[in-house]
Formats: sequence, structure tokens, C-alpha cells
Amino acid sequence: MRGEHGIQKKVCKQFFLTTLGYKSDKLLTVLMSSNTRPELTPKTDMRGRHPLANKLSADMQNSLREHIQSYHLSVSHYRREHAPWIKYLPPELTVTDMYKDFRAKNGEISYQIYRRVLSSMNISFVKLGEEE
Repeated sequence: MRGEHGIQKKVCKQFFLTTLGYKSDKLLTVLMSSNTRPELTPKTDMRGRHPLANKLSADMQNSLREHIQSYHLSVSHYRREHAPWIKYLPPELTVTDMYKDFRAKNGEISYQIYRRVLSSMNISFVKLGEEE
């Protein structure tokens, strides 16, 4: 501890902790060991500052989207007013079949990532009605 003129003075540890309202020196020990600065301030919060582990590269996203669009998506003129942004694939086709085809052509990727990209493109599997 420093006195009035900046001279360090020794004080009783228990008295110092009680004055600050602490019962143990655990908090002070952790703060002093992790801090390079002499002040008793916590380190900055690092939450949200790390790169995402499951983020796809732009090339991989483009190849996924191109593969999905190679199945010739259709837009229903009956449903366009109710759901204008949804595209449709035939119900005989499954996500698993599309995923297996993509893996055979482009290499390893997880099924969950493939499904996530497919759902982000607003694609539904349904048999569209016939025009009369």
C-alpha cells in the first residue's frame, strides 16, 4: 500500500481485506496474477470476440447453393400470393439424397450444415397442384 507521499507501507493483510469488505484474499490474488497493470481492474470481456467455429467459407456456401439450385427449383403460381419467397422441390426427392449427392461430388461436409443452408434458402418439398 502507498502512503500520502507515494512511499510503500506494509499493512496487516487481514486488516486491509476487512477494510475493503472481503473475507478472503482469493479475489485480490486472482486479479493481481492475471493483471499486468498495477490497478485492481478486471480484464476486458472477451465474449463474442472469437471466430465462429462452424462458420462456412464463402466458396463452400456458393458451392452448396449452386448444388441445391441444380435441382431446378420451381415457384408455384397458386401459392405465390401467400408465400412469394418459397421455392419448391418434388416430395420424391429428400434432403438425405441431395446431401449424399453433394458429398459424392464435393467432399465431406456435415448433414446439419447442408440442412441449414437448404432451410435458409426457403425451400420446401411439396407436390404442386395441376393447372386447370
